[in-house]
Amino acid sequence: MKKEKLKVLMELRPCFEGFAGIPQETRLVFHSLKALDNLDVTGLINHGVRQLKPGLSSNIFGRKPKAYKAYFRLSRLAISVKVDPLEGMLGKLCRYAEKHLEKHMLRTQALMGGSVKLYDFDSLEFGDFTWQTLFAKTLPASDYEMIRTALYASIRPSADLLNAIAIQRMQNLIKLPLPRIDTRGYDIFMSQTPWPARVAPKTQLVVRYHDAIPVFLPHTISSAVLHQATHMASLHVSRQKAIFVCTSKATQSDLLKIYPEVEKRSVVVPDTVSHQYFEEKATPRYVQSIIRSHVCPATEPKFLTSREKERFYERHLESKPVRFLMMVSTVEPRKNHSKLIAAWEYLRNHGMEDLKLVLVGELGWEYTSIIETIIPPQEKGQLFHLHKIPSGQLRILYRAAAAVICPSVAEGFDLSGIEAMLCGGAVVASHIPVHREVYGNACEYFDPYSIMDLVDALKKIVTPEFSARREELVERGLRHASKYRTENIRPIWNEFFERFRMGEFKKDNRITLQIPHSLNSISPALNGKSMLNGNEAKSHLPLSQEAFPEEEKIA
Repeated sequence: MKKEKLKVLMELRPCFEGFAGIPQETRLVFHSLKALDNLDVTGLINHGVRQLKPGLSSNIFGRKPKAYKAYFRLSRLAISVKVDPLEGMLGKLCRYAEKHLEKHMLRTQALMGGSVKLYDFDSLEFGDFTWQTLFAKTLPASDYEMIRTALYASIRPSADLLNAIAIQRMQNLIKLPLPRIDTRGYDIFMSQTPWPARVAPKTQLVVRYHDAIPVFLPHTISSAVLHQATHMASLHVSRQKAIFVCTSKATQSDLLKIYPEVEKRSVVVPDTVSHQYFEEKATPRYVQSIIRSHVCPATEPKFLTSREKERFYERHLESKPVRFLMMVSTVEPRKNHSKLIAAWEYLRNHGMEDLKLVLVGELGWEYTSIIETIIPPQEKGQLFHLHKIPSGQLRILYRAAAAVICPSVAEGFDLSGIEAMLCGGAVVASHIPVHREVYGNACEYFDPYSIMDLVDALKKIVTPEFSARREELVERGLRHASKYRTENIRPIWNEFFERFRMGEFKKDNRITLQIPHSLNSISPALNGKSMLNGNEAKSHLPLSQEAFPEEEKIA
């Protein structure tokens, strides 16, 4: 007898945002789950800050709207993602009034037992909208038809509006009911962060938990008070019934510090790396062209004439092959740019004067002090800050770099190191628990708070006497990182949904997911050992409890 497919509604909100991090992972997971035979997956189009216009719905008699009305509504929804109905101050005032009116309506609706309506979004004639707006930054063009023909739904309220209601409820003595999303007909609703609202009684909330940085490192994020309150309020709501699918053991450990009672409802499914990252050789001229084409205008030196600009890049970038260190990350405090820049400047002043630094990433928050350290060497043609690099060109830079550095003081997973390994890059990473867990023995580690420790780690990669060590790391990285490809992570997702179908999350026993053979040596940290402080500890990792063979250590 053929099993009925699980109906999954998956939040796509992060897809409206950047190239990397949670937005990239959301696109990859949606793509991966769409390929599972036991699931019917529908993408939920909701926005972080905008109230979307209604999508499609039947009238009270169950009749669908006529074609011209349907296309009008779908077109208006697409417009509402980016454009205000009115421009200027009047538009802002209307948007402000609409948001506050919506907030009161949501509270009243919840109090009266109503639900937030779920609308249909037919993408067949709006494929370019769903592709360009949500998926094109990560998926290859060959996936366009799959995205165009996928199922989608939408809701009107923005995420920040639902979060505001959850925060106020947490602060009030009288706990009024939260808005409920009408997820009837779906077995699972998967959110990309702790969900601040309720779902239908027969729908299981599954939270993809990426990190607890707003709780443990609030000083490193923007609008710290708001983000910390949002995270805690939504987590407090979700923790009652949600199943938490964490991106790493380190992230799960942080979650259990906050709410130990969710241990039996928490599992680990690692992030998936895009299949667009692989080894590809390129000429020095093409590498130079990629760098030149993606210099970030916000930090680029100011030139008086176009001729002066061309001479600058000819002199500092195009006159000879470029030897460079590379970092891929949003420019924000916890990413530790300042330590990397200091270590790189030390190397330049101690015999490596031709070594350049390439920083790839958008400006995030609280970056003023970082930019102050970037500008002087960039004006000298020693440093290049790039942005908006498609994966097809980023993989070229990963392979061409003398070393790819992942210096963060905190991460939920950090795919950049895995991407670099798959492209044949040599990785140097901070020895935080999540890096030890995810990268295993395939990179060189350093203390993220010590400039000289980073200098020593870089010397072991970029100096000629350590060339054999670098080659060994590259070889190890290619083998190790392939374990995070979609074909190896998808079986873990499949295992999770099968365990859910069997009702195992409702039992008292702790849930463990079986690791496919290809993931057995994903890293020593997945062998039931905590890398925190370098000591073994009781693991909360919900993978197979069998002992996995550890990779041999590099001499």
